[in-house]
Amino acid sequence: FYGGSLSYEMDFTVPEGDVDVRISHYAGAMLRLYLDGRDVGELIYAPYVKRIEGLSAGKHTLTVKVYGTRQNTFAPLHWATSHYYWSGPGAWYTKDATFSYEYKNFPYGVLSSPVISVYPKEKK
Repeated sequence: FYGGSLSYEMDFTVPEGDVDVRISHYAGAMLRLYLDGRDVGELIYAPYVKRIEGLSAGKHTLTVKVYGTRQNTFAPLHWATSHYYWSGPGAWYTKDATFSYEYKNFPYGVLSSPVISVYPKEKK
């Protein structure tokens, strides 16, 4: 029934240069990215890639915050079909084939691993 935000954290090591962070599959309202605790932007629209420039060589920590929705908090959780297209007073009155004793939650969070592409700084 959780409808708040959650965060994922990962460490990676890169040479000096730039990186692209791609998170192609997630379920939530939006993503916000933090690099070493510094807000570096949001991912809302396709192609879900964020360029982060000027990284120093070494280990960095990427935090991905998923902003949740209230869908699993206030949606009709006993609706047995895999998807519903509306939510109104009648959605909570389920019976027969539309009723399920088990809770039917929607996917939430980062659904596939982030991909980090590295672009080392060119040496002169």
